[in-house]
Amino acid sequence: GEADAMVTWKREETAARHAAALRILGRWLPAQAPRSFHLWLPLPEPWRTDEFVSQARTRKVVVSPSEEFVVGRESAPHAVRVCLGATSSRARLEEGLGRLAELLEEGPEPSLSGY
Repeated sequence: GEADAMVTWKREETAARHAAALRILGRWLPAQAPRSFHLWLPLPEPWRTDEFVSQARTRKVVVSPSEEFVVGRESAPHAVRVCLGATSSRARLEEGLGRLAELLEEGPEPSLSGY
């Protein structure tokens, strides 16, 4: 019975974390089924993946660039992977998702290189 209880808990926790992500990041997310502890966040213009990853880190949020998941010579989608299960509490997850939403809303910082 313990295994069944763990499976039920895991499914409920996954659904709750996806619901939080949809509530906070919904306008930037494509329709996704809550099946895992991660999601793909497509980046709107004018974001570059490396800039988004870097600026998220300055806000103490770690996301992974899609390039890390590409096999072979395929092109990477213009997106980042957001892990919903890395933090132990939903409150902390929601705080991080909120920081990502703020970053998306504000847009990238102007480049110091002039490009």
